[in-house]
Amino acid sequence: MAPFVKNLPTYVKDTNHALRIFDSFNFDESDARPRFLFTMDIKSLYTVIPNNGGLEALTYYLQPWPKGMGQRPPFSSKHN
Repeated sequence: MAPFVKNLPTYVKDTNHALRIFDSFNFDESDARPRFLFTMDIKSLYTVIPNNGGLEALTYYLQPWPKGMGQRPPFSSKHN
């Protein structure tokens, strides 16, 4: 999963990476709407998800969903 996650636009590697992002971040000054910046610190997220079940869910959601089939139903694992 690491190669996939590292290519997400929301990926933050570590504290130093987050600090570099925050240091270079600028809000659009022409936009007068209120702005909020949130951060969180999570350690060992998703450690209880079985590897096979996680891979099944990823496979399910990363496969293209045919047009005209309506909304994709939620993933349901036989392990639940």
